[in-house]
Amino acid sequence: MDTLEAHKAELVEELANCDQGAPVLLHPNLAAVYKDQVANLSNALGDESTKTEASSIIRSLLTEIRLIPEGGKLAIEVTVR
Repeated sequence: MDTLEAHKAELVEELANCDQGAPVLLHPNLAAVYKDQVANLSNALGDESTKTEASSIIRSLLTEIRLIPEGGKLAIEVTVR
């Protein structure tokens, strides 16, 4: 316990002394860009000429898919790269 408390004290001091820097700002149009990208993906998955490539790209982004029982149903947890 003493080791953990000492480590916590070190971390608190490190946080107090770290350079805060500028905050990370999101582009004001990010939601619209995301919406367009999802629409493009949906169209690519629906088009037989691009479906295979779009599916492959999605698979390459995923590292893990878990099905977790919750209240008699399965919840899906997706881990991306």
